Amino acid sequence: MFGPRNRGRRSICVILVVFLVVGVALVPASVGGKNEVDTGRIISIQRTGNAVATTNDNTTYVWQSEQYVADVTFQVYANEDKYSVCLYDNRTDSDPKELDCQSTTVGNGSKTTVTLNGSNATEPGKRTLYFRLQPTFGSDVPTFDSRTINQTVIRKDDDLDDDGLTNEFEVSKIQTEGWPRDAFLDSDMDGDGLDDGEELNKRNTNPVNKDSDSDGVLDGKEILIGTNPRNADTDGDGLDDGKDPKPTDPTITSSASMTTGTTAVGTSKTSGGFSGMQLLLVGVIGVGIVGAAVMLWRTGQDSYDGNDDPDSPTSVPAGNGGSPPAAEPEDDEPDDILTDEGRVLNLLSENRGRMKQVDIVEETGWSKSKVSRLLSRMEERGDINRLRVGRGNIVYLEGAKPSGARSPREEDSYS
Repeated sequence: MFGPRNRGRRSICVILVVFLVVGVALVPASVGGKNEVDTGRIISIQRTGNAVATTNDNTTYVWQSEQYVADVTFQVYANEDKYSVCLYDNRTDSDPKELDCQSTTVGNGSKTTVTLNGSNATEPGKRTLYFRLQPTFGSDVPTFDSRTINQTVIRKDDDLDDDGLTNEFEVSKIQTEGWPRDAFLDSDMDGDGLDDGEELNKRNTNPVNKDSDSDGVLDGKEILIGTNPRNADTDGDGLDDGKDPKPTDPTITSSASMTTGTTAVGTSKTSGGFSGMQLLLVGVIGVGIVGAAVMLWRTGQDSYDGNDDPDSPTSVPAGNGGSPPAAEPEDDEPDDILTDEGRVLNLLSENRGRMKQVDIVEETGWSKSKVSRLLSRMEERGDINRLRVGRGNIVYLEGAKPSGARSPREEDSYS
């Protein structure tokens, strides 16, 4: 019935079927065997309590004054027995300090959670916590799984960014005022040239808004030029400080407004004639203009005839059109800027808007790397500009670009 060739093929098929049956039988056995090996893993570590201040850039900041507490959830793939999770301080030490260790009975494939209490850190600074899962039986048991958490221990009453606000105060604002998570690491969060503490405690401006009055001028620059960072129209002439050519001189735009008003009245006359009130207003304005012109003329004559003392109260400075200088608005706030950005802006203003970067290093006494980093931040915000000239950089304000620069600024490198 079967030839030699068919018998050979049948034998091969039988052998293949045998191997297939044996393989299928071995798969569950191998899976079951794996479960018999003691193993497990840590699923999650949830930090609880008041010790954690905030987390930023994968670093957890914890208060030195608060005890660290963590809920550790783990799962075991082994026979039911006791398993423990232990917490150690500083894994890098040859003999790490055990802070807490909790044991519980866990069945095969089961999950459970234990709470570990870590002691308070003795000193501020970097700290590494090490979590280890292992069985509790035997003297030389294997470690099933482990985790490490990097921490930075800080004090509540310290001021890490040296901005005049405590760490505790700034961390509290992260939760309630929408401050960034690194608020206690950044002395000038909005980059307006004023320290956060100065904005809150002295200027009464918003430390997370670089233009508190929305007038188009940074708060720090307003302090420099003598305008009020809390008032969009410092001189009250109807123009915001950012659009006013002389934001501290109310006479500049008030004269223009008067002229515009007169023109509008004249137009009204063409269309329908003056009312009695309009005629009276025009008359009063006209008398005022004539009287002011006469007084200015007589003042100029008196000054020309004999009063050459530039310090005299009746002396008229040359080039002012015969009119006395406008009174500067009183400001009981000093023009001091305590931040590094403000100091750089002040130096540039005193040097016609531009300086060499090496001169800024010499004037401030700071290191080259600090100046380079500071200028890079200011340039990203648009406060200053830089150009590469020769082997150095020229730093300049808007409108003070040096001539003869042949190539764009190249970023300074620093580590």
